[in-house]
Amino acid sequence: MRSIVLFVFLLFIVQFSYGQKCPEKYTNAIRLGYKYIDDQKYDNAIKSFQDALIASRECGKSSEDAIAALNKVFDLIKKQKELAERKTIESHSLVLSSQAALYTQKSDFTKAFRFATYGYQENPTADGLAIFYSTIFKDADKLNCSFYKQSLQHDAPVTSVAVSADGKLILTASEDMTARIWNAASGDAVVTLSGHIGKVNSAVFSTDGKFVITASDDGTAKVWNTATGHTSNTFGGNAGELNSAVFSPDGKKALIASRSNDTAKIWDIGTGIEVNLAGHRHGIYSAVFSPDERYALTSSKDSTAKLWDVQTGRLIKTFRGHKGEVYSAVFSPDGKKVFTASEDNTIRRWNVGGGKDTLTFIGHTQDVWTIAFSPDGKKIVTTSDDTTARVWDVTTGAQLHVLKGHTNEVMSAAFSPKGRRILTSSLDHTAKIWDTSGVELSTHVHANSVGEAVFSPDASYIVTASNDYTAKIWDAVVVNKRHKLSRHLAEVNALLFPHSGKEVLTSLTDCTDKIADITNGKMVSFTDDDTFITAASFSPDYKHILTASSDKTAKIWDTATGKAIQKFIGHTGGVNSADFSPDGKLVVTASGDSTARIWDAATGKCLHILKGHVGSINSAMFSPDGKLILTASKDNTAMLWNAATGKYLTTLKGHSNWVTSAIFSPDGKKIFTASYDNTVKIWDAASYKRLATLHGHISGVRSVVFSPDGKMLMTISLNKTAKIWDIATWRELATISDHSGVRLASFSPDSKKILLVYFDCSVETLSIYMPYVIDEMGNKIEDLSDEEKKRFEISYK
Repeated sequence: MRSIVLFVFLLFIVQFSYGQKCPEKYTNAIRLGYKYIDDQKYDNAIKSFQDALIASRECGKSSEDAIAALNKVFDLIKKQKELAERKTIESHSLVLSSQAALYTQKSDFTKAFRFATYGYQENPTADGLAIFYSTIFKDADKLNCSFYKQSLQHDAPVTSVAVSADGKLILTASEDMTARIWNAASGDAVVTLSGHIGKVNSAVFSTDGKFVITASDDGTAKVWNTATGHTSNTFGGNAGELNSAVFSPDGKKALIASRSNDTAKIWDIGTGIEVNLAGHRHGIYSAVFSPDERYALTSSKDSTAKLWDVQTGRLIKTFRGHKGEVYSAVFSPDGKKVFTASEDNTIRRWNVGGGKDTLTFIGHTQDVWTIAFSPDGKKIVTTSDDTTARVWDVTTGAQLHVLKGHTNEVMSAAFSPKGRRILTSSLDHTAKIWDTSGVELSTHVHANSVGEAVFSPDASYIVTASNDYTAKIWDAVVVNKRHKLSRHLAEVNALLFPHSGKEVLTSLTDCTDKIADITNGKMVSFTDDDTFITAASFSPDYKHILTASSDKTAKIWDTATGKAIQKFIGHTGGVNSADFSPDGKLVVTASGDSTARIWDAATGKCLHILKGHVGSINSAMFSPDGKLILTASKDNTAMLWNAATGKYLTTLKGHSNWVTSAIFSPDGKKIFTASYDNTVKIWDAASYKRLATLHGHISGVRSVVFSPDGKMLMTISLNKTAKIWDIATWRELATISDHSGVRLASFSPDSKKILLVYFDCSVETLSIYMPYVIDEMGNKIEDLSDEEKKRFEISYK
């Protein structure tokens, strides 16, 4: 009895003692953890907070404080890593810029420009931009590289640029008191229009291209014969310094305006008769004819725009409402509406005829300079001091897209002739091409501000006018020389080049596989009744085709006969991908049932079921040596497995959204994972360490494809663009966005062509232009010969 009492007493003493120590242990761990945070010893802090968490659970204390502390330290670690990565990038950018400076000193301006471009792409901040400009632009006139086709030289800043209706001639105006006509194909000067004794502020072609009209600070406008360069008429009325002169659509009249004079003038070119448009209280910024030539429209410093009768000069209507100067006024393509842009940060819409219409477009945060219509008249694009251009719906006034990317005032904007692209120019020394959804496609750099940029009539090239004394002709397309295949009648879900590179395998949602000969467009179909084929691939010997299907199966087909010879049954969800092993003896499939399966290709027997993902598996593939299998899942991870045993090896974590695709590099040394978090991550296949992250897409990345030579990577995004990356430097080389958007892409076996499938079901092949290669440190460049360059067509971005 005494022993029992003694045991109970000792137990009470132990419990009392532990109860006193438990809160103390918890409090000390929390206090120590925060001290480690102050000392930036984050690993020690994590251990202390974990000790606190264990202590809280042992003594029944709330664990919320310990969990909150752990989350805090994890956030600090994340920020520290991001800062370190940022510093690494900035450091690498400085190294590249130093290389650019070195080549500048050696007068090797082509390589200098390339390294400066790399440096800016690494660090596209204000400091990065300053380094970029200071390193290169002082010698930009000496550059001789493939970024532009021709440079058109003046002796002073170029003030305006225009292209003839047939696209064969380019017209430039300059502060050097001349306008010049150039051959668009060769860049050669055709004729110089000399005769003004002041800056030439604008120059435009007549509709038929036979004449040019120029406006000058000398107070005159001149009409010139395009063929001879001779002056046919001179308007010398008391109009002040002329900032614009335009032809009427029929070419018989000219409308002339001056910022220093409150009266615009209509000039009958044949008779010399003038009609004064008097009514503004201050100088006039812009003046245009209506499409039917009945009206003239002017905008002024007096905060109004005015509508005039062309024949009589009578003022018909004044558009009042802006609270600042009206910089631009334009007619809608049908002539029924007027749109004005103002210093008050707004655009307004007005009726030409009866009825009040004062819709205001609000969105810009600084002065709005210009307005341009889309060819169908349904949209406008506006430019502003706020460094953006914006796309608007003309009916509702809704802001559709903001084009962000310039770092200074945007001076001009224009839609391409078919309305698929937008061209902007800026004081930040660049012109940019965008698709109409707001995605930046390319940037074209001058040594000084770019005041104007225009498309050619067929949109095959653009011309930019700059204060660096030049106008430049650039290829307006990212890719050229496309070979169109027959259009499919349904969405294409997979495509591949066979070994010959002359045929293309496509898989469609119309339940068929098709092999197309790209030399003649002929196709052979492989039909799978009542199911959708989600993916397709060739066997290593190209004698068989492996397909994945929504019916929960995969099949092997004979390429020659088009007959199914093997079927893989066992998945309980649709099969999203299927891949042959390098020796063709095994098949791996990925399914919506969260499993991947390894099969015997000859017998169709399931050998192993790969379980571990907690979401649908989007893709599965063998490593180049056949020893590993890589899977990608909606659970935000990729996993590696032993191909012989099906044993799980490791998980690649780091994405914050679905991993849509995971592939090995051709040499098997790296792994690339694509995700809906807008990034592609690069991993070391041996150590599983993450090496880099590719940023650039503004939407989720749907798929990733390697070139067979291992030098390029192509990524395809949810916003229907494809990007090509240089593997040696992990830099973006080009963006492809055309038709209805890129759905799928594949490289040819020789890595010299790309096969693209668009969302409009069309299929095209195109060649690749890689003008140079640099190593991982950016220290060496290997230029291709001119003969080699002819085989390629995609320019470096």
